[in-house]
Formats: sequence, structure tokens, C-alpha cells
Amino acid sequence: MPVLHRDFQKIYDGFLDLILRGSTYTKERLGMSMPWTWNDEFEWFDEQIKQHLDIDVFQYPFDREKGYIQIEKDGISLFLFKVEKMECILDEISRFAGVSDLPVKNANVAAQKWYGLAYKQFRREVGLPKSYADHYYSGNSKMDYFYTQEEKEEFL
Repeated sequence: MPVLHRDFQKIYDGFLDLILRGSTYTKERLGMSMPWTWNDEFEWFDEQIKQHLDIDVFQYPFDREKGYIQIEKDGISLFLFKVEKMECILDEISRFAGVSDLPVKNANVAAQKWYGLAYKQFRREVGLPKSYADHYYSGNSKMDYFYTQEEKEEFL
């Protein structure tokens, strides 16, 4: 499946095909043009947090209802939270960061970026394949670590 094409759906299908085959295949296929490709987003925790801080976040109980956890290990403090809960936990984030009255600022909004029109068109035209949804929402222990069944159903 081509990665470059005029049809957004074909572009996305090609990208997913590379991603869902796994990072080894993708790295062999794309080389240094895409050096930080994971099989899925959850690999990031092992490749970044675990490898560099020696903290396996999945070994700590994450409160899915509250939406955050603060981990203390070997002099390192890590505050891990669901972005979807950010506005509800600003006090906790402020306390962790040692600042008061943390401002709420939506600075990374795709619709407001230079590619905003393409982003809107992509969202309107592209459908996720069932295999992709199943990968994340059906029996994915790392997804289940962060999200309740109700949240996953809402996302779907």
C-alpha cells in the first residue's frame, strides 16, 4: 500500500500497514527517514521512561478514575496523567510542578495549525480499519492500564 497518494484514506492505510507490521519492519523499510516509529504508542514508555529513568510505569497502580499517578523512585519524581483529564487535575499538576495557578492554554490544537484544513479533511474522509481499533480497544493490557471500559467505548 503506498504511503504517498492523493487519497487521504490510501495514505492512512499505507501508514497503518507499516505501523501495524511492527517497528522492526518499519525501521528496515523506512530507515532513518522515520527512526522513532513504535509498533504502538505504548512502546514509548519502555523506550523512554523505563530505559532512561529505570521506571516501569506499568508496575505502579494507575488510578484510571482520577487520571493520574505520581511515581517516586530513586530520587526521581514522575507525574503521569491522561491528557483528557488535564483540566480536572490542574491543582495536582501545579502542586507537582511547584507552581500556583497553572494557566490553561490549548497551544497544540491541530485545527489551528497551518495544516488545519488538511487535518479537518483527513478527519472527515478517513476511516479507521477494524484491525486498528481492535489493536487498541480489545484486550490491550496497556490501554486497559490507563482507560476504563466506559472511556474506551466513548472513544470508539
